[in-house]
Amino acid sequence: MSIRKQAGVMLATLLLAGAALAQAPDIKPVRIRGDIVSLKGDILTVHRRSGDTVPIEVKPDVGVSALKAISLSDAQT
Repeated sequence: MSIRKQAGVMLATLLLAGAALAQAPDIKPVRIRGDIVSLKGDILTVHRRSGDTVPIEVKPDVGVSALKAISLSDAQT
């Protein structure tokens, strides 16, 4: 194989690899607000404020946070 053909094959390979890497999805966290209905296995069911209920597949290392309104008298020292 000549040097030109080798260089052409190398260039084509680099271009295809670059295109494949450029298509990698950007994973961003999704925030869902609502009331937790249930957790069965790895499926978390949430009743959203819009009225629908959505099942969410969660991984073991997922973080879940919740807020609850309390009064100042509920806080103990």
